[in-house]
Amino acid sequence: MIVSKRLRFALGILRHPGQAGPRLRELFRIAAEPPISKAINTNEKVQVKLIFVDATESLKSDLVDMYRRNPSPFVVGPKTRKELQRDLDKGFKYYLVRNSSGKTVGARAFDPKLSMLIGTVTDFDARGRGYQLHAGKMLRERLANEGVKEFRAVVIRTNTRIQRAMIAEGWKLEPHPSKPEMLRGTLVAGDDR
Repeated sequence: MIVSKRLRFALGILRHPGQAGPRLRELFRIAAEPPISKAINTNEKVQVKLIFVDATESLKSDLVDMYRRNPSPFVVGPKTRKELQRDLDKGFKYYLVRNSSGKTVGARAFDPKLSMLIGTVTDFDARGRGYQLHAGKMLRERLANEGVKEFRAVVIRTNTRIQRAMIAEGWKLEPHPSKPEMLRGTLVAGDDR
């Protein structure tokens, strides 16, 4: 079932009323984005650091807090410590994204069984600054060095901002075969631009 942006936004506010302001700002920012065909500069360097989330309790707390502060019905990521532990037990790899001052600005995840990049979330206050673009490139390089040959991801069809970034990085996007509201992306390791 395809759910409109407005309905998803309204449901998000009902589920998380404290996030109404940041969600509204993000909605206006996305609406102002240029069309998908407009190029994105992927060469601009933004200083980020990827921190692998291991058994360290403080890292797990930071990760769970990042997803809690930035709720979205479409983010596949840990919402509670129990869900995080379940994902880690399945073999998922989680990473915190920190900026040059050491502040956690986002999180990323990878499911090695499916070669799927999942659970990307960016702090509302840090969006639009290129942190995830460069963190994604760093993560793909790291995983390629570990032997990953191809990456997969899914993106919401209405999220043109992410589609622009993926196209600029060399991803091939196509309609998802079973979810009409989604696009499926693939990227061969080393084909990054």
